[in-house]
Order: sequence, then C-alpha cells, then structure tokens
Amino acid sequence: DTAITTASSTPAALWGPAAGVLLAVVMAVSCVGALNGWTLLSAQLPMAAARDGVLPRAFARENGRGAPVFGVIVSCLLATVLVICNYNRSLVDLFKFSVLLSTAATLLPYLAGAAAWLWRGNGGASRLAAAGALAFSLYALGGIGAEALLWGAGLIVAGLPIYFWLRR
Repeated sequence: DTAITTASSTPAALWGPAAGVLLAVVMAVSCVGALNGWTLLSAQLPMAAARDGVLPRAFARENGRGAPVFGVIVSCLLATVLVICNYNRSLVDLFKFSVLLSTAATLLPYLAGAAAWLWRGNGGASRLAAAGALAFSLYALGGIGAEALLWGAGLIVAGLPIYFWLRR
C-alpha cells in the first residue's frame, strides 16, 4: 500500500512522463552547478585566507591561468578522506552528512562572529541584528544533529594549530 502511495505521488504519475524527465534534467543541472560552485569555492576561500595570513602561503599560489591549484588539490584530498571515513554509508546518507557537515563548519564561525558582534556592537539596531543572527545560528546548529556538529567542531579544532603557528 505504501509503495502504491509513493509511486502515485511522483511527478511522472501526476503530470505525465515528460514531467518526470524534465524534473530529472533540472535536478542534474542543479547538481552539476552546485558541484562546480563548491569546487571553485573550496579553492578560493583558502586562497583568500592565505592572502590574509591565516593559512600557509602555498594556498595563495596560482598557476599560469590564475587558478589556486594547491587549494583545489588539498580540498579534493580532504573531501576524499571524508568520503573514505564514511564508506559504510549509502550515497544518500553520505550526501546528507556532507551537507550537514558543511552547514556546521559554516555556522560555527558564524555563531562566534554573531556573539562577538552582540558583545562589541554599537547601538541598539546593531545589537538587535546581532541577537537575531545569534538566535538563527543556534537554531540552525540545533537542527543539524550532534554527529555533524561534532565533526564540524573537530575540523575547526584541527585547524587551530595551523592558525596559531602562522600567527606567531
């Protein structure tokens, strides 16, 4: 009975076979676009951090065409290690975990920035915006789950020795 309900609620069953094909094409384009964006971001962000002196200078080096090759290679290696560490998951579970982990890794610094903004901000409107940002980041962190939160915190903690080494 559940299989019949699930099958009858697919786009192809509701709007015809063309809708199912169209939806699949749109999802494929979306996935390729997201992968492209993350690949570019995974190298550009470390390059900017290296230019600011937060990461080693190797991340700031560019090849003849202006691409931060070292950052691309390191990011791909880290992603590969992440996949290997989670080899026993299904592809859907691995994708879900990756999304939650990237959310955690983004939200933890966002949380710290919002807290600092609330503490050191000037004016009522500024502090109100900081309180809203802090509340949102706490709410979002609560929704990602303990596993992704611990992995995200672990990744940040793993980067602290490099940060302190470069700052001295």
